[in-house]
Amino acid sequence: KSYNSGEGSVLKGYTYYTSDVSKLGEGYNEKTNTVYEDIEDAIAQAQAGDTIVLTKNAEGETPIILDKSITIKGEENVTLTYKANNQSAEGTFITVTGDDVALQDIIIDTNGKAKHGVQFYETTGGKLDGVTINGGTFTSVLVNGAEVTLTDCTLNPDADAGAYANIEYAKGDGFTEN
Repeated sequence: KSYNSGEGSVLKGYTYYTSDVSKLGEGYNEKTNTVYEDIEDAIAQAQAGDTIVLTKNAEGETPIILDKSITIKGEENVTLTYKANNQSAEGTFITVTGDDVALQDIIIDTNGKAKHGVQFYETTGGKLDGVTINGGTFTSVLVNGAEVTLTDCTLNPDADAGAYANIEYAKGDGFTEN
């Protein structure tokens, strides 16, 4: 099967033939039949409604912001690890600010570098399905003024770092109290 190379990737401008997409890159856009060298590039180039497949273990160098309705799903037992350069656990690895974002069948590892593994911030239609989150020095999932469905997930906050909950609920900034 042929695959297009991705924008911003060293594979740019060529057509490749293989039955193993993981040999070409970390992220595969099912809708556009495009392979990206790294998952961050695949997410940046995705359009609303796209599905990005994490084809092999990958590392996110910076926090990931998902601001459009996309699905990110993993091949069998693939892990997305936070590889931040900072030595202290700050912020969130993956922040969802777009509606109808889904994470499916993926292992997320904060690598001791984030307070929260995944945060859903003032969104609706968020989904975690078959997701394992390892880490989060505060919590694995922060639901902040959002509507989220979790199905068949395993949450392992970093108890050694003092994590206090699997899931934390907050109300976000744009809400008024009655």
